[in-house]
Amino acid sequence: MNVSIRYKIFISFSLLIIAVFIIMSLVTNLTIKSSNETVISKELVKVRDNITVYVRQFFLLNNIEPEQAAFDKHSLEIIADLEAKLNIKAVLYTTTGDPLGLTRSYMLNMSGEGKDLSHALNRKLSFTIYSRGDNAKANISVPVIIEGKFLGVISYTKDYSDLYRSGYYLGNILTATIFIMLLSMFVASYVISDGIIRPVTKLNKMAKDMTKGKFSGKADKISNDEIGELTSSFIMMKEQIHSSIRTIERDNMLLKELESYRKKFFDNVAHEFKTPLTTIRGYAQVMEDGGFNDKELCKKGTGYILDECDRLYRMVQSLLTISRQTSENIEALFDDIDISKLITDICEEMRLIAASRNMGIHCEISPDIQVSGYTDDLKSAFINILDNAIKFGNEASMIEVKVYTENGQANVTVTNKGHGIPADKLDKVFDPFFRVYAGNGRSAGGSGLGLPIAKAIIEKHKGTIGIESTKNIFTRVIAKIPQKDLQF
Repeated sequence: MNVSIRYKIFISFSLLIIAVFIIMSLVTNLTIKSSNETVISKELVKVRDNITVYVRQFFLLNNIEPEQAAFDKHSLEIIADLEAKLNIKAVLYTTTGDPLGLTRSYMLNMSGEGKDLSHALNRKLSFTIYSRGDNAKANISVPVIIEGKFLGVISYTKDYSDLYRSGYYLGNILTATIFIMLLSMFVASYVISDGIIRPVTKLNKMAKDMTKGKFSGKADKISNDEIGELTSSFIMMKEQIHSSIRTIERDNMLLKELESYRKKFFDNVAHEFKTPLTTIRGYAQVMEDGGFNDKELCKKGTGYILDECDRLYRMVQSLLTISRQTSENIEALFDDIDISKLITDICEEMRLIAASRNMGIHCEISPDIQVSGYTDDLKSAFINILDNAIKFGNEASMIEVKVYTENGQANVTVTNKGHGIPADKLDKVFDPFFRVYAGNGRSAGGSGLGLPIAKAIIEKHKGTIGIESTKNIFTRVIAKIPQKDLQF
């Protein structure tokens, strides 16, 4: 009995699709199970680290020496603190395996506690995951070791049934999706195979007719149009996927840059806060050691503490200003502003400060230049710019302030004569807490936030700000804001 090519292809595709379905279902289930176990393992390791930190903090905050006796004595307090902070139900054990805090132990259901505890008593972290169907629990036993002292063991259990149910639900969806996809592929493969075999069948029939002397039959035209279209479609799909990958890589790079900027920002904040806090703590310690009998020391220490508190307050206010400018939508509050008059008034206000350093302010301001904006914010921005020019300019020099229009923009330039800024640092001057010369800004009262505040405000007003400098000659800040009658 001859078996046609049509049915050979049909049977081959059927077996192949069934095998693929079984394999993909198994792989999907194993992947989900492995993913669940990985998630739980990472979380347990993180909780382990947190437990050690919290226990250490408990002893530090309560001024208790980390000893085994203290661990046993304060077990209930430690349990309460851990349950409040980590949202877990825990039992504490001594170094010999005797339970502590039994008032809470009834809340546990730790089927593998014995094995975990024995490992922990040997100063080894031990945890076990128990799962059955869509129910899962994890037991963990953490040896508490502080300053090299083994104080005891903390054991707890956590229910991960929701995670496993989500995994099973996802697995069912993926299995159904795979089944539908493979069924569609099965139908499509049958149709495609039939389309391929039909011309061959017709050619076979024509060949048989020819053996019988019948030459009237015509064969369908065999064309590569469909294959050509399939190739074109594949190439198009490849290009689209390639384009999508490039987009994803670009977005990923931007995310990494944003994360790097965020980390750098918070590192800078922590560093800037650390200096005044260290000063405050130092003088407070000196005052405590010397008592309040030494009035001169007390007055001096109080003065330094107040000065550093004021600096911290100004720093926080500056950070809040930057945050407000980058998050709030203040366009609804915009008024018509005569920026020529605004800059003139600011220059008059700052002349006294400049005079304290034997400096002068020379203004070249075109009259009646109008912009739309928020007066208080723009005033703050230009005061910061002019204040920087005074702080970092040479004594007995002249600061030049110009206001003029160009290409529909209201341009404000502030130029001072001083040390200037190295070319490799020009692109960093608008970063929060950045100082060109370490120490100079702080000694002059700067916090490294003046220009970042100005930048945030100018950009909020749809403007731009830039800086140019020649070392040991001059530094010029250029702010551009759209004129009112040209804004849309």
